Amino acid sequence: MDITFQKAKNGETTALIGNLYLHSAYNPQREAERFVDNLQNPFCPKIVIITEPGIAYVKNYLRKKFPESKIGLIRYIRGFEEYNKGFDFVINYFENSNNFDNFLLQFFGEEALLETFFCKWEVSSKIFPEIDIKVWHSIKNALENAKTLLITRQYFEKKWLTNTFNFIRYLKNPLLLKSNINFPLLIIASGSSLRAFLPIIKQNQSKFFIIVLSSAIKVCIDNGIKADLALSTDGGYWAGQHLKSLYKNTLVLGGSHSIGVPLATAGDYSYIAPSATMIVHPIRTNGLVIGINESFEYFKKMQERINEFITRTSHIERDELNRLLHAKDELITDVGSVLIGKEAVECGLIDEVGGLKEALAKFRDLIKEDEDKNEGDN
Repeated sequence: MDITFQKAKNGETTALIGNLYLHSAYNPQREAERFVDNLQNPFCPKIVIITEPGIAYVKNYLRKKFPESKIGLIRYIRGFEEYNKGFDFVINYFENSNNFDNFLLQFFGEEALLETFFCKWEVSSKIFPEIDIKVWHSIKNALENAKTLLITRQYFEKKWLTNTFNFIRYLKNPLLLKSNINFPLLIIASGSSLRAFLPIIKQNQSKFFIIVLSSAIKVCIDNGIKADLALSTDGGYWAGQHLKSLYKNTLVLGGSHSIGVPLATAGDYSYIAPSATMIVHPIRTNGLVIGINESFEYFKKMQERINEFITRTSHIERDELNRLLHAKDELITDVGSVLIGKEAVECGLIDEVGGLKEALAKFRDLIKEDEDKNEGDN
């Protein structure tokens, strides 16, 4: 759309998009002042963002109303660059329109985003209706995602901290890695910065001992990066499937959550700490379920897929697994079983009781077996 700048009745500059005024044709400053005066904000924001304010007469009035806040704007179109001066930051939607909600979340972070007050220059929403709908939809999604992330972190942070102290409490034989691994250690986890480093990691992967956390396994495999050791604090069925495609020997130190069972059985050899638990129960869902035979058959097939994977990657018998899945006397509000330490070994789910020390010792044995086998083949 073409932008036309012309003088308003009071001599100030106004702007038209096509034949529509983006600012008052009489007194743009007064219009901006009234707009800010009428803003209703229920909290004291750290950041204030206005969407496409055009010439941005609102800037000084926003600073006066929110003196402790950073003031920024979201541009819908090009052409107003000279009016960006004085803002703390400028976000150009036209340069970041793909996954704009993710862009906002990465740009601000969940905490800052939830302390941001968004306001719209109403005329812009009428002049750019399609862009405006997309932008505000992205803002809504970004805020919802930020809220979900923050709630998850707040809910689990005490549990994570408690688990950390419990690990220290029950640690009897700490293992200090000195010269046992003769390569630099590279730990790969998922995150926004990982993708930029994938080509460098792939090119130099033979120079490192690579530990991949379960959240990054798929992206590493897709980019030809193979892990020497895969770790998970709490993984699931698909993480277990990803582990199976690793060509190197893989040890799993898996989580104890129910869906972590397939992950824990996916490696060549698995360990469980003496005090750790594994919860085994059938798949379940929440929300609306249509009570028809097809729904039952769908869940039955899903359970069969998981059972087949567990029995194929561990030593447990199918009848024993079904017995554990449908036990009625261990979980208060559910069917299933709780296995503690050696009980998981005795039933065949896990290979051995142990921790990181035993896992790394076993890992070295597996490496040696491979080396001996390769020498024999040669």
